[in-house]
Amino acid sequence: MAERGHTLIGTVGALCEPDSVVVRGVAVHPSARGLGVGRRLLECTELFARECAADRLSLYTTGFLTQAIRLYQVAGFEFTGRTINPHGVELLHMVKDLGATTMRS
Repeated sequence: MAERGHTLIGTVGALCEPDSVVVRGVAVHPSARGLGVGRRLLECTELFARECAADRLSLYTTGFLTQAIRLYQVAGFEFTGRTINPHGVELLHMVKDLGATTMRS
């Protein structure tokens, strides 16, 4: 969780799996967007993944979440080309090799 004072402004969920840590969701309150909250949440998730001895981070996102996709790309995630369509919405698979450098600008 990310807080400003006593106000919750962001969350991230992650699940440790045998070969990776799966980012299950990142959310930043609209009033806190552009402050680096999402970036910091992903950095904390990467630290968690390293503590789990995971080789990579992975996530699914939708193509219309362009700001989130940009955040993931800046954080080092890349599209795998794999998609799923569990509920009528195409989800795009992205991964980050933890041997890669951290946050790019």
